[in-house]
Amino acid sequence: MSAAEKSLRFVLILRMWMRESSGTVLACREELAKRGAKKVSVFVTHGVFPLGSWKKFEGAGFEKIFITDSVPETCEIFREHQAARGASSTFEIIGLAPALHEYLQGQVDYAAREAWRK
Repeated sequence: MSAAEKSLRFVLILRMWMRESSGTVLACREELAKRGAKKVSVFVTHGVFPLGSWKKFEGAGFEKIFITDSVPETCEIFREHQAARGASSTFEIIGLAPALHEYLQGQVDYAAREAWRK
């Protein structure tokens, strides 16, 4: 095991879309765990989970699964799930509206954003 592999503590997988089988994300989590990652979370910008395919993530070893509220149907399902499971839910919904509102109102710190890009 390399020094880099030994230093794995927490890994965040970023996905723009996650839908249906989500085999890639599940395989990534499994491989990261084999390499010593202690905690693995995933951030999904647009979560589409037809036919209850989101259920395969429960108990799959993820610390957290963050999704945005860009797909209302998915959010409704996860809110119901969170209400039933409480704090033990793996899923966490992140609202896009505050960030979009701030951006559209021109309240974004453009100097900070430009400094970050450099």
